[in-house]
Amino acid sequence: MTPMRLRHSLCIVGILALGAGPASLAAQAPASDRHIDSLLARMTLEEKLGQLNQLSVDQQPTAEQVELVRKGPGGQSV
Repeated sequence: MTPMRLRHSLCIVGILALGAGPASLAAQAPASDRHIDSLLARMTLEEKLGQLNQLSVDQQPTAEQVELVRKGPGGQSV
């Protein structure tokens, strides 16, 4: 297994584990936590994995890099 595939597999396991908590805890969570949980529930796995990526760009990102960030697979740029 390549290091990248292992990293993605561990991320998937972590995301699934975080979403498997008891429902009673969600009812006790503050509004901001419920909002975050709702957002994560609506995101696709590809979008969640994309948020883990950081594109390294020099002062001016290319149109392709901007599009990757906008669509989600590129996560964010630094």
